Amino acid sequence: MDDDAKADALRHWENIIDATGVPMTSAIPTGLVQAEENYEGYWSFAGWDTIERLKNKGVDFVSHTHSHTNLTKFTEEEIRADLGLAKQELLAHGIETDILVYPNNARNELVLSVVPDYFDAAVACGGEFNVRPWENP
Repeated sequence: MDDDAKADALRHWENIIDATGVPMTSAIPTGLVQAEENYEGYWSFAGWDTIERLKNKGVDFVSHTHSHTNLTKFTEEEIRADLGLAKQELLAHGIETDILVYPNNARNELVLSVVPDYFDAAVACGGEFNVRPWENP
C-alpha cells in the first residue's frame, strides 16, 4: 500500500512490479496530482501519465480525498465537496474505487457519518500490526 502517490514512491514500486509481477495499491489525493510528471524531488506528486501507466500494469488506485486535508477540520458540506470532487476526478481518469484512505488517519463522528455516502470502505493506515481481537473491525 502506497500513501500519497508521490513520484519517487511510484517509481520505486513500478520497479518492484516489473521485477515480480505483483501489483499494489496507491492512495491518491487527486488535488495534488500533477497534470503530467514534473519531478521536483521527494515531495513531488506523480502525474496522471504515471498513474495511467501503473494502472495499466494492474495497480489499484483508491481515494485519499481531493485536498489531502484532515477531514475533521471540515464542515459536512466541505467534506461532501472534497469526497465528491475526488471521486469525480478519479472517474475522469478511468479509476473506479469505493475505497477511501483517511488523510492523516483523521476521522470523527461527522466524517464517519458522511463517508458511507461516497465509499463502501474506508481505512486508516498506521504503523502497527492488526492483531486479534480487533477493537474496531
